[in-house]
Amino acid sequence: MSKSLDLCRLTKRETEIVQNIATGYRNKDIARKLNIKEKTVKNYITSIHSKLFLETRYQVIVYAFKNRLVDIGG
Repeated sequence: MSKSLDLCRLTKRETEIVQNIATGYRNKDIARKLNIKEKTVKNYITSIHSKLFLETRYQVIVYAFKNRLVDIGG
């Protein structure tokens, strides 16, 4: 499966979650920042793992950087 297809499969909110994970936010922080419940964040993460065939938070972070979902320049 190509990366571009993977990116298209994520919703806007899922992409926001991935970006926040990759920049170091914990689930609780993401929930607060996006004004949603922590359980909702966990549900999004489960969906992200499933859609992208990833198993760990670390893999999500690597995915985000490889697909330039976060700015590494600062």
